[in-house]
Amino acid sequence: FFLMRRRPPRSTQSRSSAASDVYKRQAVHGTTNVLRAALKNNVKRVVLTSSIAAVISTNMSKGVFTENDWANVQGAAPYEKSKVLAEMVAWRIVRERESRQN
Repeated sequence: FFLMRRRPPRSTQSRSSAASDVYKRQAVHGTTNVLRAALKNNVKRVVLTSSIAAVISTNMSKGVFTENDWANVQGAAPYEKSKVLAEMVAWRIVRERESRQN
């Protein structure tokens, strides 16, 4: 199974509330829906390809980033904010699954 999600049209790539809603809906809700469907259908492995936008405002000299490193979403552009929030929700779903298995 392969899923590719593309970014919204250029007309929505602004800092407006409407643009933010489009990005959030596609990134956060899309990630949630795909991961929940994978769990429901016993998919053994999901590869989520994120973006440097999820960590870009952190200490870039660090070199190696983990699931504990996040960009600051306050004042972030809609695209960057959506990447952070989508990855955060993915990690939350993984942790919920792990806690149910233990």
